[in-house]
Amino acid sequence: MTWEALAQLANVLVLPAFGYIVLLERRITRMQTQIEQLLETIKKGSK
Repeated sequence: MTWEALAQLANVLVLPAFGYIVLLERRITRMQTQIEQLLETIKKGSK
């Protein structure tokens, strides 16, 4: 395999995967925030 072929393969595989991971990370962060807010609400309600 030539370096050019490897570079093209990397572009095809790595970049979409990286974009997907970034999106996933944002979604997880958003979910964590929602869960924390929910827990705070539950704590306030149980007092």
